[in-house]
Amino acid sequence: MIQPGDLYTQYIEEPIKVGTAEYGTASFRYEIRQLVDVRNLESVISYRIMCTHRISIPNTNAFSLTPSTITTYNSYPGLFRLTTTCQPVGGNTPRLMDYNPRTLNTTVMTSANHNDGTSESNSRQHTTGSSVAQTNSYDANVSLGFFGDVPTGSIGGGYSHSTTRTKETSDSTGSQSGTSSEQASGESMSIKDWGSYAYLDETRTHPAWIWGQEYPWDIIQFRSCDAGGNTVDLPQFIKDRLFATDPKTNNVVVCPPSQLSLFGIDVIMKATWIVALPKDMSAQTLQLNHELDYITASHGLDGATQYARLDPAPATFPVKSPPLDLTLLGLDPVLNGAADNGAVVGFSADRFIVPPSQGAPFKALSGTNNLQVTGSGFEAGMSTNFSHGGEAKFRLQFKVIDDVYNYSLFLKHWIVGTTGCTLTVVCNGDTANEMICHVDDAEGAGGENNLLELNLRNKDYASINYHDYLVLGTNTIDITVSPNDQGAVYQLRAIAIGES
Repeated sequence: MIQPGDLYTQYIEEPIKVGTAEYGTASFRYEIRQLVDVRNLESVISYRIMCTHRISIPNTNAFSLTPSTITTYNSYPGLFRLTTTCQPVGGNTPRLMDYNPRTLNTTVMTSANHNDGTSESNSRQHTTGSSVAQTNSYDANVSLGFFGDVPTGSIGGGYSHSTTRTKETSDSTGSQSGTSSEQASGESMSIKDWGSYAYLDETRTHPAWIWGQEYPWDIIQFRSCDAGGNTVDLPQFIKDRLFATDPKTNNVVVCPPSQLSLFGIDVIMKATWIVALPKDMSAQTLQLNHELDYITASHGLDGATQYARLDPAPATFPVKSPPLDLTLLGLDPVLNGAADNGAVVGFSADRFIVPPSQGAPFKALSGTNNLQVTGSGFEAGMSTNFSHGGEAKFRLQFKVIDDVYNYSLFLKHWIVGTTGCTLTVVCNGDTANEMICHVDDAEGAGGENNLLELNLRNKDYASINYHDYLVLGTNTIDITVSPNDQGAVYQLRAIAIGES
């Protein structure tokens, strides 16, 4: 079983580490989906990038269930900032569509409800009626016979009549009344001892989040250190939350930080961009940059002196996403092997993302976005001329989410002239089971002669041809076209994935 959303996902996880100090874990999930942007009366192939950020920072000081006298709380999570930058794609600037959370801080909610109702109903019913029924019946009998030559017989009949009359009268009365009264009130308080505040850069493209402890010490607001170091000069009402005096012993008691600071934090942020796909094949990848600034906090007693300080991290922790292939990550799965599954690329001009020209790399997508074909060594019109020597290559990529349907690869192709070509087919890098096919029929040599079918999966266990070259998820088929002799010309018209 697979998670369908994982077909579009790139995931990385990095330790938050600066030098030898390790603070926690940062994980980033990138999900890419294709869409056609039809705004402004246009039709532009675009991609939606959804980035999920997860920051997990535990308190390095383990929590103890054993009661003890604590005079200091050192280096607990206090404040961090995460900034995400989505880089342009081939000169196209991504547009930020949504991000969250926007703001999370202390909230107080109260509610009250009061409901009164009365109901009353009266009913009276009177019924009267009569009926008359008549019954009539007739009967007849005939008998015929012979006594010798003399006929004999008899005829008889009867009639009866009855009449029935009935009369009925009924009266009924009823009444119902009721009263209901309901009153409810509720009061709930949600105190998030950590707060989150998001803001954008001047281009409104790159979001940033600041997370920090808000209670008992609001580190986001009260973080100004003195000129001599990292000690924070807190107002008295904040100090009263961090330090208390025992009335019996007159000793100063150090109060703990917030629960999130005491145990550690685990937060999630999300952002979504849309970017148009450029025509330059070498620029159809996307990269995101993340920067994390992290600060720990401490407070306690130094002898009889109360202190609160911030311990800035030595440097910013940067993370770069791997290059995200937009068209491949955004490819939809082939749902089955039926003829109408849409996994077909006919090499007409409208199917090319990047058309072939003088052997340069090309890319084409099926109309249903579930088959991608890339390659090189072809001229315009998907023909190749081997007079200069060398080979032509193309690669098919598609996604499969089942282990049930049989799939085949179909190639509509032919040669121009009399010199044939050889195709070497490798499925998912399995060179030990490569397939060798020969193409030596010209165009119009018959439908089957111009159509090559290669079984990729055959689930018939009774067949000697039982095999399965496919995997769940992304599949890649590499095909190399080699001339049998100089002067060969290979023509490729269409490619499809389906069931034989």
